[in-house]
Amino acid sequence: MIRFPMWAVAITCTALAALEPACSSKSSPGSASSASKSARKPAASAPAAVVTASAKPAVAPPLEAFFGGRAPAEVKLGALIDGANYHYTLKVPAGWKSSNLNGGDYMLQSADVSAVVLLLGTSGAAVNDKLLGIRAKQLPMSATELSPTLEPKVIEVGEGKWLAKAGHSKGKLAGEPGELYWLDMATISAGYDDHLAFLVSLKNTASEQTRKEAQALVRTMTPYKGQNLWELSKGK
Repeated sequence: MIRFPMWAVAITCTALAALEPACSSKSSPGSASSASKSARKPAASAPAAVVTASAKPAVAPPLEAFFGGRAPAEVKLGALIDGANYHYTLKVPAGWKSSNLNGGDYMLQSADVSAVVLLLGTSGAAVNDKLLGIRAKQLPMSATELSPTLEPKVIEVGEGKWLAKAGHSKGKLAGEPGELYWLDMATISAGYDDHLAFLVSLKNTASEQTRKEAQALVRTMTPYKGQNLWELSKGK
């Protein structure tokens, strides 16, 4: 048997290192083989990022968006109106004009008359398209050619979340294009149904601030006597 000196073995292994890293005579069994397999194994790809759509804020339906919630904070509110005949109170935005028409009937308007609010008794009749066509013609609202855009429904109004039937129409206001939001506020007392038409007209030229003032006026309204007819009928 031919024995080679250790320096010869070292040289031979150095020469073969490029071909087989496992040549070292000092390596522990299996360690070189593991290193070779590790070097050959492709790097694991990073897990794909999970893309999730950012949650979009819920958008309230048109009627709920206009009538529901607190009065916009940026609106300055002034005088308190007490519609004693129909048992409600509300606050008038600063700069608006208010007039008592007859008992509990009121007319309110913005400084530029691009927004007009009418609160009118209906002699016990529920608010409908025919009634709107007659009552909304009153000056200075002067609404004509009204066409419903939404199916009327019972909604929660204002911060107090009192129930009323609401609707929306488009048409002309004093000859200009605009829209009309309305509420049928109904109470029952001593067996008698009492309805109040709450009409809010907005010309297309009304500023965003004027629209917020009209919303604030509606949302501050608070019924204070009688039972809510819509609650008794469970919103039907």
